[in-house]
Amino acid sequence: MDGQEALADGAKGLTSGSQNLYTGIKQLSDGHHSLENGMNEVSQGVENWSAGNAKLMQGQEQAADTANNLKKQLDAYMKNHPDAIKDQDFKQVVALSEGLSKAATTLNAGQRQLGDGAAKVADGQETIQTGMNTFGDKMAQATSGAKQLNEGSEKFANGFSEWTNGFSTLNAGIVSLAGGSSKLASGSTELQDGLASLETGSNKLSSKLNEAADKTASLQYDDSTTSMFSEPVQLVQSNLSQVPNYGTGIAPYFLSLAFYVGGIMASNILPLGRRQNLKVTGTVHFTNKLMLVYVIGLIQALLVDAVVLLGFHLQVASVPVFILSSIIVSFTFMTFILMLVTVFGVVGKFAAVTLLVFQLATCGGTFPGELGMSLLTKIGQFLPMAHSLKELQEVISLGGWENLQTQIWILLAYLVSAAIIGWIASHIQHAQVTSEEVTS
Repeated sequence: MDGQEALADGAKGLTSGSQNLYTGIKQLSDGHHSLENGMNEVSQGVENWSAGNAKLMQGQEQAADTANNLKKQLDAYMKNHPDAIKDQDFKQVVALSEGLSKAATTLNAGQRQLGDGAAKVADGQETIQTGMNTFGDKMAQATSGAKQLNEGSEKFANGFSEWTNGFSTLNAGIVSLAGGSSKLASGSTELQDGLASLETGSNKLSSKLNEAADKTASLQYDDSTTSMFSEPVQLVQSNLSQVPNYGTGIAPYFLSLAFYVGGIMASNILPLGRRQNLKVTGTVHFTNKLMLVYVIGLIQALLVDAVVLLGFHLQVASVPVFILSSIIVSFTFMTFILMLVTVFGVVGKFAAVTLLVFQLATCGGTFPGELGMSLLTKIGQFLPMAHSLKELQEVISLGGWENLQTQIWILLAYLVSAAIIGWIASHIQHAQVTSEEVTS
């Protein structure tokens, strides 16, 4: 990772350096263009100076020729007129002519040297101009190369960033691969152990098959033996009971509901509460109320049974057992509701209605209890309506007498328990009233 970070820093430095190089070469190229334009002007001036110098040389030669001709003419004149030598003015003219001829000759020679130098300068300037043009082409190439280098360094930096991301992904993949390799090694060990166990089991199976083959070698095979091995188990479908219609199937649920609702109505109509001015013991009071609700419970049971048996023609397994079961259910609900009213008073009536709603949802009369909430279903199995439902199902459709006896005993246990709780509560309440009267 340290080398990768150093390489990333180097890539950033390369990108920055290439950018600076491209900027500097571009500035140098712009300066070269200005220099090249100035050199073009200098070359043009040198050419003009060389051409003017050539014209000056030509005029200088003509002047030198004229001075030489004048000197020759004066010399010829002196030969033809010896007396002219005696004339001082003529001597001065001859002297000036000679000086002029020498000066023209010297000036002509210097002008020739100057002309040669100007030619050389012009040639050198042309060479410089050619080199400058070549340098300009190379500078353009260098600028283009620096630009390409800058673009390449940027691409390299971007590519290196992508490579860094890929390397991180590769590193994570290598870590995952290492973990997978460890799991593979562990799985290979488990597979090896399993193969060893499989080999041991295969050896045992082989030995047992050999023993079975030895034992079955003496058996004689026929069609019955073949059928036994091909179909060792046969499924037989049987119906527990015959339910002719939906009303028969739902009858236990509505009968339980009817008997419970009858008990709630009786608690609201009959004076089941304790009378303040009645001078009786709690046992006498509770026994009187219990006998009263039992009379109502017996009447409602016989009335409901007559309606369903004669009016709706309900088919039951046994009519006497059905009537007895209905009376037990009615008495159980009556005792249960009387116990609630005795213990809690008016609040007991509300509790009876609340328990009715709870039992309707959890007893399994409309749908199986497994489809509801498991906790509520388990609680509902400890309430009397769940057992009254099972009792009436047995006596109406199923005909399971053993289960019917079990449910009857459970309902009788509810009845006795509710009666004892109600008697104790009534006894305590009347005892408190008696003690208050004695005190007052």
